Amino acid sequence: MLICGIKVSHDGGVAVIDDDRLLFAIEIEKLADGRRYDALGDLTRITDILAAEGIRPDDIDQFVVDGWYPIDGDATTRIATAQHGVPLKLPAASYTGDGAPNGPLHRYTYPGVTGGPLAAGYASYAHATHHVYSSYCTSPFAPRGESAHVLTWDGGMLPRLYRVGTDPRDITYLVPHQTMFALSRPWRKSGARHPALRP
Repeated sequence: MLICGIKVSHDGGVAVIDDDRLLFAIEIEKLADGRRYDALGDLTRITDILAAEGIRPDDIDQFVVDGWYPIDGDATTRIATAQHGVPLKLPAASYTGDGAPNGPLHRYTYPGVTGGPLAAGYASYAHATHHVYSSYCTSPFAPRGESAHVLTWDGGMLPRLYRVGTDPRDITYLVPHQTMFALSRPWRKSGARHPALRP
């Protein structure tokens, strides 16, 4: 199964995996002498990047767009971008995933954007969830099939503590880091662990 992950906002990029194997990952800033932290800029770049790797958008089984935060006072998350030079706001999952019906791994689906690579639709997951999985999957815990606590902290959110289970699809948001720290102080004296940190 070919899955194409897309980061539309700052630090834009396109990556494709085939089942469990990474085929390629391209950062927009590395193309055509791009500027550091460049956003994707235009959805048509997805088609160009795929073509350079010998892949057509129709070959992709699932496109996945990184979540982000609302812009311009929008009530829902939409990412400012363009397609064929025409500005548009691309719907996406939220930044933290708070309130998602199925927790941090809630899968949002969208019908797509006609006239471009995402015409057949796409999925989106919370931005914070991407940070959790990039940390967990590059840790020594993932290859050993072990659970782990993951602390993630990004510019648009306070530190957040998650627990990834032995099945990596088992992910739980525990508490904001400040709350966890405040609650854990009395537990440190007794040598016990705060209930949120117990396996």
